[in-house]
Parts: sequence; C-alpha cells; structure tokens
Amino acid sequence: MKTLESIRECAALGEIMKSWQLTPSEPKKQDSRHRRFMELIFKAHKHYVGVPPMMGAPAGKNLSHLLRDSGSHLTENRFVKMLQNYHLSDDHCPADSPVSYILKLPKYELGPLNKFGRLDASN
Repeated sequence: MKTLESIRECAALGEIMKSWQLTPSEPKKQDSRHRRFMELIFKAHKHYVGVPPMMGAPAGKNLSHLLRDSGSHLTENRFVKMLQNYHLSDDHCPADSPVSYILKLPKYELGPLNKFGRLDASN
C-alpha cells in the first residue's frame, strides 16, 4: 500500500520529468578533406581496376579514422601518392574494396610493395 509520502515523491518526480529534456549532442564536424579524398579513391579504383568500387558507410568511416589519426599532415598530394603506390603494388588483390585498404594506405607512402609486402627494390 502506498503511503502519503511515496505518493508525494512520485508526484514530485512526475513534475521533474515533465521539464526534463534530452540535450542534443553537437553534430560531428566532418573533415574538409573527406569528400575530396573519397572522390580520389573512387577515381583511382575505377582507373586501375576498370570498374567503380563498391563503397558505403564503412569506407567513409575508415577514411574519417585515417584523416583523424593523420591530422593535418595528410595532404592531397601525399594521399594521391599513397593511392597510386597501393594500386601499383603486388601485395593485394586488385579488386579489393576500398573499405579493406583505406586504413592501410600509409604503409604505401614510400612506394609500391612487392608480393611479400615489402618495398619494391626497383624503386
């Protein structure tokens, strides 16, 4: 059986809940390079593989992580060089989806890798 005190507590809680609202979180700001780099990935894949890549939200998320982790050091020229070196490398299936290689691009910065994942001695 409810006591008068518990009824008052419930009524007070009800009044508090009426005025309670969720505070919307700040929308995440997307890196200004994101759209351009996604376009570069798309163009490079289409150029080297011959067909447009299958890309979706996971690829975008991986690119966001790469941009966040690299900070302002990752310029468009460096990114293009990594993409070129990736597509000229022998250590992967040419038709790999961008979601599988975006986070691995920094290891291609110095040049294409051979089938063992090492820098090609001819470069």
